Amino acid sequence: MSYIRLFTRTPGEGDEYPSALAYSIHMEVSKDGNEYEILNQNYGILFAEANIRENNTIDERGAMYPVMAKRAAGGYGFLAHRVDKDGNVDEAVADKILYWKTEDMEHFTDVGLMSYDEAAADLGVDADSLKELCAQKNDTYEMEISEEEYNAIRRLWIPIYNTGVEYSENLTVSSEDDLKGIKVRALYSDGSYHDKYVSIDASQIDFAKGGTYTVKGVMTQPEYKFPLAEGYADPIVFFYEGKWYFIATNDNTDDVGLFVRGADTIDGLFAKDVEEHVILDYDEEKQFIQTFWAPEFHMIGGSVYILFAVGPKSWGPHSHMMKLKEGGNILNANDWETPVKVVRKDGSPIEKGGITLDMTYLKVNNKSYLVWSERYHIGSDLDSGSMIYIAETNEEKPYVITSEPMLLTRPLYGWEHQYGTINNEGPYPLVTDNKVHIAYSGGSAGGYSYVVANMTADIDADLLDINSWTKSVTPLLSAHSVEGEYGPGHNGFYKDENGDTWITYHAKLTPGWATRSTAIRRVHFDVYGDPVYNMSKDRDIDPKYKELTFNVTVK
Repeated sequence: MSYIRLFTRTPGEGDEYPSALAYSIHMEVSKDGNEYEILNQNYGILFAEANIRENNTIDERGAMYPVMAKRAAGGYGFLAHRVDKDGNVDEAVADKILYWKTEDMEHFTDVGLMSYDEAAADLGVDADSLKELCAQKNDTYEMEISEEEYNAIRRLWIPIYNTGVEYSENLTVSSEDDLKGIKVRALYSDGSYHDKYVSIDASQIDFAKGGTYTVKGVMTQPEYKFPLAEGYADPIVFFYEGKWYFIATNDNTDDVGLFVRGADTIDGLFAKDVEEHVILDYDEEKQFIQTFWAPEFHMIGGSVYILFAVGPKSWGPHSHMMKLKEGGNILNANDWETPVKVVRKDGSPIEKGGITLDMTYLKVNNKSYLVWSERYHIGSDLDSGSMIYIAETNEEKPYVITSEPMLLTRPLYGWEHQYGTINNEGPYPLVTDNKVHIAYSGGSAGGYSYVVANMTADIDADLLDINSWTKSVTPLLSAHSVEGEYGPGHNGFYKDENGDTWITYHAKLTPGWATRSTAIRRVHFDVYGDPVYNMSKDRDIDPKYKELTFNVTVK
């Protein structure tokens, strides 16, 4: 038999894994009960939601003393005691238990607090026996699982990695040009795949002479070494009329001004001699003074817009839009219209006394939406934390929302609020054939704990109905994901000329205070078609599969 073991971790010192992360359900599995393999890179998988106090502030909560049991209807239920930030059992809900369930050991649903009777009914077990089991409050819990279940939980909770390559070794060509555009299929541990180009060494082939030649080829893929642009956070890469453009929050200027780079290639955007163009600068008359945050390029109704936050002399960022004039040059400041604040239909602010920032745009099924982060009483005892809202707009006046904002997510999980940083921010859409994903960031924007997670809805769902959305139970990109990248977050997406999707984000070289810098990596799609943000270079292409052999016949 195979085994699964549940546990919580001991909080670390300083920036190293605080109680908000440690007090969550972690998992490890064993094929034989001897050697165990930790899942999710030793990061928590199941987290407790925080309380929302009567004054609309967030009261941190965690999960400890986990247990699990089979459900009569299939799958498993996971249970834990709710604790406060110091690890003390929450006596206010002593008659309840935290509950999660899964049907396939791969995807988990957070049910929340339930009575023991309710949890027992869902499991199909005796309530008194369940209560007795949970009352033991053991730090770990181990249970036998089938080999099939062992393989299932490893499929997505061990980082996906390259397991081989499929390709035809025999090629028939008439010229060297025929060797361009050859693709092979890289295979991955979860059953997914990705088609990659191959660079074939044709130096030993005589194309003027027929015959068969055995040659080497190498799987290729663009590689962007971190850090790409030091001091540039919230990065966005954008393609428009044959050129690539880069824009970001510029920490090197204390976040004052909008700076754009343009180049023929993505590599050119990060060349040492690349020129930057200031398209919007400090302007006291217009009250563009500070917090030039999170600029994003978007095509809306056939025009180029930049969505960004900026604040007046009295601190307080608000979401704005700036439109490129018809026929204008993105790199020319004079070709941009004056920025306007995003408002409601009656001209009033979209927020009521707070701040707004990190606005993004998406269009799904011919409907246009704005998504942004909003916060109230920042830095005070009444701090609401930053929350993400969505509202409908139209392409004619995209700076006007046409529906009441709907709260999409609030930072209630431990990975979303740490060290007093209560954040849901940086939303950015990724729309696939059947899903709408809104990636967003939680935790401290400048800290070790910054992460990327997803809100997901079906493509045909009502995006203004909160019940259409599913929230990640744990981050998809964190400081545990890729070696040498700490605090990854505030991302964007773009598609390259090959149709591959890439994620842009910022991260740091060290866990403590450090410069936020730009990073880029390929977005993989798992066997279920869901995006994977933590695909490292060597997991994407294992070096042992990179070099291939071909028999090339020249006719």
